[in-house]
Amino acid sequence: MKKIIALVLVAVMMTLAFASCGDGNQPVDTNPTETNAPATNAPETEAPETNAPATETPATEAPATEAPVTEAPETEAPVVVPATNTDAIYKKDGNTTYERVILIGVDGGGAFFNQTDTPYMDAIFANGAVTYTCQSSTPTISAQAWGSMLHGVTPEIHRLSNGIAETIVYDPESDFPSSFRVVREANPDAVLASFSTWNPINFGIIEENLGVHKETADEDAKLIKKILAYLDDNAPNYMFVQFDDGDGAGHSEGYGAPTHLETLTRLDSYIGAIFNKLGEKGLLENTLFIVSADHGGTPGGSHGGESPEEKNIIFAAAGKTVVNGGEPVDMQIRDIAGVVLHAFGLEQPESWTALVPSGLFEGVEAGERPVYRLEGESELRSHATEPTPAVDSGKYLTDYISADRIFAYLPLDGNTVDVINDSWIAEGGKLYYVDGYYGQACQLDDGNVEIEEFIPMGESFSVSLWIKANYSEEGDPSIFANKRWENGRNPGFILSLVPYTARFNVGNGSDRMDYDFALPMDFYQGWTHLILTVDLDAKTVSLSVDFGEYKTVKITDELKNCLFVGVPGLVFGQDGSKEYGNALPATIDDVIVVNGALTQADVDALAAYYGVK
Repeated sequence: MKKIIALVLVAVMMTLAFASCGDGNQPVDTNPTETNAPATNAPETEAPETNAPATETPATEAPATEAPVTEAPETEAPVVVPATNTDAIYKKDGNTTYERVILIGVDGGGAFFNQTDTPYMDAIFANGAVTYTCQSSTPTISAQAWGSMLHGVTPEIHRLSNGIAETIVYDPESDFPSSFRVVREANPDAVLASFSTWNPINFGIIEENLGVHKETADEDAKLIKKILAYLDDNAPNYMFVQFDDGDGAGHSEGYGAPTHLETLTRLDSYIGAIFNKLGEKGLLENTLFIVSADHGGTPGGSHGGESPEEKNIIFAAAGKTVVNGGEPVDMQIRDIAGVVLHAFGLEQPESWTALVPSGLFEGVEAGERPVYRLEGESELRSHATEPTPAVDSGKYLTDYISADRIFAYLPLDGNTVDVINDSWIAEGGKLYYVDGYYGQACQLDDGNVEIEEFIPMGESFSVSLWIKANYSEEGDPSIFANKRWENGRNPGFILSLVPYTARFNVGNGSDRMDYDFALPMDFYQGWTHLILTVDLDAKTVSLSVDFGEYKTVKITDELKNCLFVGVPGLVFGQDGSKEYGNALPATIDDVIVVNGALTQADVDALAAYYGVK
C-alpha cells in the first residue's frame, strides 16, 4: 500500500479524532455511493479451453469479458483515522481475547494492495501487522481458497471446488467445520453474519442452520450498502465479508493492471466504510479487524497456478493485542481460521491444520503445524494384483452381469481386446501395461484407448472401471468422453478429473450441464473403482465410488431430451478429439461398458466379482 502523506490533513484528522473519539471508537465517516459497475461475480472460466462448467473454475482460468467500472465512490476524507492515534482505539485491557472479529476478503486481491493507493487500509493497519506473502491455497481458485480460510484445512481435505460450493450445501456434520460452526457451538448466543457477492460462499462453504445472517448482492456497490445497513442495527461478534469486483477486474484486464488496481482502491474505501461504521457504533475497541484475499492472478488475467502473483496474498490485522508493525511469519490462508478462533480464546478442532503465526499477536509464537492423518484408508487402494478370473471358473464377470447386457469388456491384460463382443478398439499414443487390480492394467500417461462402436443414441448406459491416478493440477483431463472438451456446450459427455473430483459434463451444442462428484480423500493412494450410470428413462446421472451407494443428480430441463451423442466412439484417457491438451496421468483396468442403467443391486454384484465386501 502506498503511503499517503498529507500532513496538514492528518493534523486536522487527529484533532477531530481526539475531539469526537474520546472513547476511541469514532473514526471519520465515509459515504460510499453506489456506482454503475456491472456485477463482477460472474463465474470464472478456463483458459485457453472453455470446457469448464459455467459455475466452476478449473485449475487455470481465463479473463472475463466485461470490465467493471472502477470509479471510486465519493468519500468525505482520504483517511479513516490518524495513523498516530490507532492505540487510542485499541486500548490494551490485559485481556487477550476479543469480543468481535471482522474478517474481510477481497476476491482476486492477492498482494496487489501494495501497488495502489489504499488510504483507508494504510490508516487502519498503521500500527497493526501486515504481510504480503501469506500463501493462498493450492490450487489458487476461489472455493478452494475461501474454503481453506474458513475451514482451517487445505483443499484436499475440505474437498470444496467452485462447482461443489455452487450446488451442494456443506455437510453440517463434517469433521472439518467452518470457523462459524466452531464459534456457534462454543457460544450459542453469538451474533454471526456473512456478506458475499459470490453466493457459493453463503450457500456451499458456510454451513446452514447455524443462525448466521447471510446476505448476497450482485455487485460490491450494493453489498456495501447492505453491510452498513445491517451494522446500523446489529453488533455482530463474527462477521465475514467477501468483495468480488477485484477478481472481475483482474480477469478482464489482467491482475496488477491499472483497472485492477483502481478497483482495489475503490474497495479500500468500502473497507474504510465498514471500519468507520463500527467506530460510529462504539464497536471497535474490542475488535480484531482483518483484511485478506483468496488469491491473486497473472498479468494475462488467469489464476489457479503456483506463480507468486497467484499465490501471494495480503493478510492485515489490527487489534489490541496485535504486534505494532508486526509481520506474520510463514503464514498460509488456512491459518486465518486459526487466528479467528485464537481471538475468541477457542481451541481449534483436532482435524484442522491451521496455526497462529509468529509476528501477529504479542507474546504468541507459532508452534508446530498440526498434521491431519487420514484414518480408515480403503483396503482397495493397496490391493495386490490377482489373476483375472477364468471364463469357466464360476467367478467370471458374466457370472455376475449377464453377457447380453455387456456392450464391451476390456480386461486390459496386455492388450485392448474386447473379450465379450470383440468391438473395434483403437489405440492412440503409447500404452504401458503394468500390474492391475486383476491381471494387468493400462497406463495412459500419454496414450488413449477408444471403443469405436459406442454411440448411445438416446439409450441408457453405464461405464465401470478401476483407476489409479497421480495427483496433478494440470487442467481437467478426460477419464472417458465422447465429446470435444474444448467447450462444455459441445455435443456429448465427459467424465474428467480435477483434484479429488470427478467432473461430469454433457452438452447438446447450445446448452450444458455440469456436476462435480467428490472422490475419496485417499483417492490418490491407489486403486479406486468408479461406475458412471446415465439413466435416460429416469433422466439422471449417477456415480458410485468403490461400490458405494450412487450419488445421483437430475438431468437439467434444457438437456432432458439430449441423446448424449457426440463424436463417434468412447475414448479413455482423452476427449473425443484425442487432442485435448492435458493427458490423463492415470492407469485404468477392467473397463466395462453396459447397455442400460446398472442398478444398486448390479453395483453389489460387481463388488462381489472383485471380492469387495
